[in-house]
Amino acid sequence: MELLEKDIIEQYGGMVHGFVCRIITNPEDAEEISEDVFIRAFRSWDKYDKQKANLSTWLLRIAWNEVFRYLKRQQRRPTMVEIDEQMKIVAEDAEDERLLLLERAILQLKDKERMLLEMRYKDGMSFKEISYIMNARAGTLSVRLQRIRTRLKDIINRMMEK
Repeated sequence: MELLEKDIIEQYGGMVHGFVCRIITNPEDAEEISEDVFIRAFRSWDKYDKQKANLSTWLLRIAWNEVFRYLKRQQRRPTMVEIDEQMKIVAEDAEDERLLLLERAILQLKDKERMLLEMRYKDGMSFKEISYIMNARAGTLSVRLQRIRTRLKDIINRMMEK
């Protein structure tokens, strides 16, 4: 299984590490958690069911659980990394202003809400994949996402009033 493990780490290591880094900002901790994801995955390989999820989704579910297990041990609130530099926009006109407001509003959301938004809109994951990762029903996530969008609208409206 060693060669298989090496191949899996090479293929999915960057994806897992990137996912972990969205919440864990300390590089050493993020690296350790990413390694723990693969250790846990290889120890529970017999539990992987490719009928329920593809390998990348299964690994992200393990990553999700490892990140929040780590945070519980640390007894601190998770801190998200700021939105990608690609999404940083200099305000030059009204459209850019709206995008800046949206970016600032997103930073006011809870970490799990931001992760849901990112998985759905940035990563383009289906509700089925996200529900598997977050261990929640797809319908529940759909409703949660609608509430997040409403909350974002309210936050932006409050910012515009100031």
